[in-house]
Formats: sequence, C-alpha cells, structure tokens
Amino acid sequence: MLCIKCKSQIPDNSLYCNLCGKKQTATAEKNTKSRGNGTGSVYKLPSGKWRVAVTLGYDSAGKRVYKTKSGFKTKKEALEYIPKLSQSRAKKKTITIYEAYKAIAPKLDKLSDKRRSSYSKSYTRIKHIEHCNVDELDLSDLQAVIDDIDGGYYTKRYVKDLLSKIFNYAFADGKVDRNLVPYIELPPNIPQKEKTVFSKAEVDKLWKSWNNGNKFAGYILVLIYCGIRTGELWSIKTNSVNFEKHVMYGGIKNAKGKYAPIFIVSEIEPVIQRFVRDNPNGTLWNESSVSFYKNWRVFKEEMKFRKELEPYSGRHTCATILAKAGLPEAVIMNITRHEKYDTTLKYTHIDIESTLSRMTEALEKEL
Repeated sequence: MLCIKCKSQIPDNSLYCNLCGKKQTATAEKNTKSRGNGTGSVYKLPSGKWRVAVTLGYDSAGKRVYKTKSGFKTKKEALEYIPKLSQSRAKKKTITIYEAYKAIAPKLDKLSDKRRSSYSKSYTRIKHIEHCNVDELDLSDLQAVIDDIDGGYYTKRYVKDLLSKIFNYAFADGKVDRNLVPYIELPPNIPQKEKTVFSKAEVDKLWKSWNNGNKFAGYILVLIYCGIRTGELWSIKTNSVNFEKHVMYGGIKNAKGKYAPIFIVSEIEPVIQRFVRDNPNGTLWNESSVSFYKNWRVFKEEMKFRKELEPYSGRHTCATILAKAGLPEAVIMNITRHEKYDTTLKYTHIDIESTLSRMTEALEKEL
C-alpha cells in the first residue's frame, strides 16, 4: 500500500508510515478486502480488530442485506470464519404460507373490525396455496393466484396486501431473500367486467386435445361440465365420486359449496373415471395448486387460447350455458352451489340478442 502522505510503498495494513511516520488509519478503515461476489469480505476496524461481512440477499427495494461478526484479532482468524458465517446463511429453513399467516395473525387482530374481516376473507381466497413453501413461489405463481381470484380491483388488492405481509414476515425471519409481491400487477381500478367464457369452438378444441391424449385438457373440461371452482380440483377426493348416483362431494368456500352434491353429466363421466383410476386414494388434481397453474400457462399457450381466458372461466361457462338453456335460477343455484341468487347472476353471461329473442317469443305466445 501507499502512504497517504508521502506516497511511499509501505507494508499492507500498516498503521504508521515507517518513512514519514504518518498514521495510516484512514486507509486501513477503507481497505475493505473483497473475496468475490457473495463469498464474504473482511476488513480491519480502527480498533485494530477485524470484521467479517456476508451478504444475505436483497430486500424489495433492492438494498443489500448482510450479516457481520467482529472481534477477530487477526485477518487470518476473520478469513477462517467466513465459511461459518456463510453456512449459517445457508441453513435457511422453509416456511409455508399458513405458518407465516399464523405468525402475523396477532398483529392483524389489532386492526379495525373491517380490515380484520377483509384480511380474513383474503386468506380464504389463497387457502389453496397455504401449504406451499413461501420460497418456492416465484412471481409468475403469485401473479396467477391474483389473476384467478373471482373479484375486482379492491378484492385483489387486499389479497396482494396480505401476501406482502406474509412475505415480509418470511423475509424478516430469513426464509426468503426478497419480497416479490410488490411486483404483482393488479387489474385497472375500473368497474368489474364480466368473466370471459369458453366458446363452443374452444370447448371443441379441448375435447380434441383430450382425445389426442392430453390429460390436462380433461381438467378444464371438468371445470366447464361440472361448474366447479378451480380449487375444488384439489379438494374433491376421488373416493367421494359416486358414479351410480352421478355425483361427487368435497367442494369448498361455503356450507353449500362443501356439502351439496356436485353433479356429473354423462359427457364428462369418462374423463372423471380416468382421474379416479389414476388416483384412487387422492384428489382429482393430485399435485399442488402451483403446479396446476404452471401447467395451465403452458397449455393455454399451446392451445392459442385468448389472453382473457382463465381456468375459472370454466365455471362461468357452465352457468351461462345452463341459463341460455332456460333452466330455472333455483336449479342453476343448486348446480353452482351458490347461497345467494345475486351471486349466480354474476355467473350467467346472457347476450342481448338471445335475451330479446326469448322475450319476443314469450310475448308473442301470450299476447
């Protein structure tokens, strides 16, 4: 190193210049010894002792988060300790969505009744991923969770906010390197639009794909023909399927959803029989919800489906077809297992032309 005063060459980390006698503390303080990206660094303190620093990761703002340990008498001791400090970073245990949610629950309980209720409802909307490890969810997984929620801007915003609290806790506890939730995109804050439904041509493409051996197409067909919620694919146990009575059980969300029968029409029965044979002691979808949405994104691209189509569109498609067929509202409510008629109305997408045609036919017949 060079003396800060006379610029003569002196031994590295010298406290004083052996030629002019100038104290070299400033140089020693700034003389951080890097050992490569992520491998840790050591540097000497003004006290003469050495400190070790190891990067743990980066927070949501991109700021480096690191761990240090000081008090080493020599540089050699500090260098020898780097693997131990790095190892302590590597011994990161995972935490599930459920475990993180339970950990933050006491803080949520201190909020107002309205906010506490909103967070509670938000958690029911992500309950299908509660057993997923937080560090296994990437941004595309989190975006899919938000996109598939049946609700508008404010509903999804509360879910995003809850996920952010969960990820912040996991980050503070050393279970993830950063909080990805701020990067989730919410829909525009405009009046909620109707859910898109599958067209007949798109349903035909699904059947063709299924008949050509694509098993995933069958899951989307079950959503359409049974009118079930996406999360019910992994809540309905295959041993609950009764082919003699053409029903199955194991829904989610509300009392009617959980205990009312789910009807199996003859067209979809062979598809469900295949799932039962493949997983006799499992569920219709016997993998994680994250895996389902990853498969959907690949399948959607292969089928060249419209961007706005999502798995939940299958349930809306079923309700819309039943309404167009003229089934009474009460019957559609039993099939979709809604507790309120207003909810069923949101699921039936009747076009103006069809409505006017039926109205004209009825008036001409009676008047």
